[in-house]
Amino acid sequence: MKIYNVIVNKDHEILFPDVEYNDYDISTFRLDFLPKKNKWPSINWYSQYANFKQGNFYAYSFFKTFIFDENVLKSDLYDFIDQCCETLPISYNEKKLYLANVTTCYNVLDRKKTVWQYPNRSYDGPFSKGFILKYEFYRNREFAPIFCIPETYEVYICCDGINSDFKQIYEREGFTGLEFELVAEWD
Repeated sequence: MKIYNVIVNKDHEILFPDVEYNDYDISTFRLDFLPKKNKWPSINWYSQYANFKQGNFYAYSFFKTFIFDENVLKSDLYDFIDQCCETLPISYNEKKLYLANVTTCYNVLDRKKTVWQYPNRSYDGPFSKGFILKYEFYRNREFAPIFCIPETYEVYICCDGINSDFKQIYEREGFTGLEFELVAEWD
């Protein structure tokens, strides 16, 4: 079993909702593992940075998830996304794109065995949010192909090499825009 942190490549476009925030409750755009489709506005999005690369995947400005294009939607990779995420449509430069709102949030991190680095403060209690230096997951728990953990709000993928290998399909299809950081591995 391999667990990867999924990161949008830093030289690819970062998209922002093109709104006046007075017009919307900020929670509209906050991804908190809850469905958003009923409140999701039909608005245009923009890239603040002019010379970034376009790929099949884009970054979402505020949260650690990804936006993807029609090619991904029509591929085998979308089966994993659809299983674990709510797909929210967005419009960018007259293209239809999709934001993956990850709705699978699991309590799979063994907080006691995980190695943490805490911000510049003396408190390092069990509920203090710090940075994870070395992940340790409970190995007897079920994992979805795509999931988040409440400690980081980051997106992770679980690759068992047989049934749920998001990374393998991503590479086979030649998609661009994501990076995969191996954070845990076991037999």
